Amino acid sequence: MSFKCETALVARWRLRSLWMLCFAVALTAPGCGGSSGKKIDRQSISGSVTLDGAPLDQGTIRFEPMSDVKEKTAAGSLIQAGRYAISAAEGLPPGKYIVSISAVEGAASTPAADPQDAMNAAAKETPKADRIPAKYNKNSELVVEIKSGSNQHDFPLTSMPSK
Repeated sequence: MSFKCETALVARWRLRSLWMLCFAVALTAPGCGGSSGKKIDRQSISGSVTLDGAPLDQGTIRFEPMSDVKEKTAAGSLIQAGRYAISAAEGLPPGKYIVSISAVEGAASTPAADPQDAMNAAAKETPKADRIPAKYNKNSELVVEIKSGSNQHDFPLTSMPSK
């Protein structure tokens, strides 16, 4: 066997092993709510996202727990036509959360059904630019408090630095 062929086989074996490990962890993991067995008091969240006054056509929103949240649970949603919604079944327990909002230029509208195909496609792509400034995602300054009951949180974002 040539060196080039051996390298390809080793790379394929490593990739397959990584997928098997991820699958095993997913099957055995207790989930986002922890392993205590008690039910998490999840709340629904919805709202609007605008960029410079116009509804954000597409993007993602993610809520990450801050230190005061007992149940360390995160949640996220797609943003479509300026709206997002997370049901109570998938929602968050009461507490403060850092919010990250992204809208990547040229994001794929239909992801590959096969995880292997999706990973291969992602490896070939060059990183896309985010239309949303870093202060709303990588360096998010957005913080919300989730309370018991329905939660409406609107995010009027601006692409220009504030004066």
